[in-house]
Amino acid sequence: MKQKFITRHSGNRRLILIFLGWGMTDAVLNSVERLDGYDIMAVWDYRDESFDAEIINSYREIFVFAWSFGVFMAARTLARNSSLPVALKVAINGTLNPVHDTLGIPSAIFHGTLAGLNERSLAKFYRRMCSDISQFNEFKGNYPERDIDGLKDELTAIERYAADGSPLDTSWHRVIIAADDRIFPPENMAKAWEHTPRTSKIAGGHLPQWQKILESEIINKKAVGEKFESSASTYDENAIVQNRIAATLWKLWRENMTSQPCSILEIGAGTGMLTREYAPVLTDADITTWDLTNAIRPLPTGKAVTGDAEELVYDALPDSFDTIVSASTFQWFNSLPMFLNNASRIMRRGGILAFSTFGHDNMKELSAITGSSLRYFSKQELCDMIPEGFEICEALEERITMYFNSPRDILVHLRDTGVNGVYTPSNNLARIMHEYPRHDEGCPLTYHPIYIIARKK
Repeated sequence: MKQKFITRHSGNRRLILIFLGWGMTDAVLNSVERLDGYDIMAVWDYRDESFDAEIINSYREIFVFAWSFGVFMAARTLARNSSLPVALKVAINGTLNPVHDTLGIPSAIFHGTLAGLNERSLAKFYRRMCSDISQFNEFKGNYPERDIDGLKDELTAIERYAADGSPLDTSWHRVIIAADDRIFPPENMAKAWEHTPRTSKIAGGHLPQWQKILESEIINKKAVGEKFESSASTYDENAIVQNRIAATLWKLWRENMTSQPCSILEIGAGTGMLTREYAPVLTDADITTWDLTNAIRPLPTGKAVTGDAEELVYDALPDSFDTIVSASTFQWFNSLPMFLNNASRIMRRGGILAFSTFGHDNMKELSAITGSSLRYFSKQELCDMIPEGFEICEALEERITMYFNSPRDILVHLRDTGVNGVYTPSNNLARIMHEYPRHDEGCPLTYHPIYIIARKK
């Protein structure tokens, strides 16, 4: 294999690791822009399986994106390097069965491609990868320089690997299937991943729109912080549902509290909505708050730390807190399971983990129109993320519907609560105004909060 850093900054502790498809080089990623806080490495050329894990094992979190035959090769590579701190694995237009009549590329097509490979057939293959002539013209500007004999050797090697029965990492977090893929049959991919719950079908062909996929799968924490910072002065007045959620979370937390906590860590304190619920009651507790932005009104008490909780948790000392709480924040995390495992390390035995986040129906009216949404989990999925050594005391969910006079009022509401960048991309504004559902009560906006209370045994 070949490995190359596409972007690299000495201060970054997160890596995006991209396993490319057959016939590619890193040139296909030339148009990918730097993502704040992340290095990017490309992997390609699978004629051999050499992979240098040493050059990436210093990262705290690794986000794997694998495409086409790269899905299979990533699964082999990750199985051999299970100690790497992989926080996310996304499979794009590929399967764990690269040559298979019903779960991958049919054998006859694979062997026909190998037997007839020449410069002309390769050009036709590259054209078939692309969804339209515009994407193909862009691809030609980043054309991979590969020789035919080397490409034949790569196909032969992949077939050999597929037959040798080596272990694969099968625990993929998300799967993306392009509806118009003309390389991997979409119906085969759908069957191959039918037991993977977080599978989505998107428009397009085999070649991914890399920038769009990376931006949709990885939360840009800097942008999130800026959005909430800009809405700090209007948040409390407009975040009616979030205020209700904070009150409910405090009620559930209080009902499951067996003793007064000594040290509390609150994640995503924001304007202090949840803090103002519990701080007047738990007056003897040392309170620490973590938030992406410090552009908030003064909190009633405690030590406020500005930063990304997914990063800050690594630097916190073991057994630092006997309570960790968070309201309406975890939906902004890139790897909630990894964070919860890290949070377990810094919690004392007997301590309470109390949080609320949002479920699949959150703002479903907008998602149905725009196709844009955060990554939400079901109540059961959230329960399954709770680390070993915890007992779940409460797991509840509800749906809260607000009604507005018009779609425009909804957009103003989202702007004033800091989430308009996610749910209302500018190119969808006209569609929202035209297609948004209207009921007798007005235009609905659904919130779907989920509450989890767990105790560390």
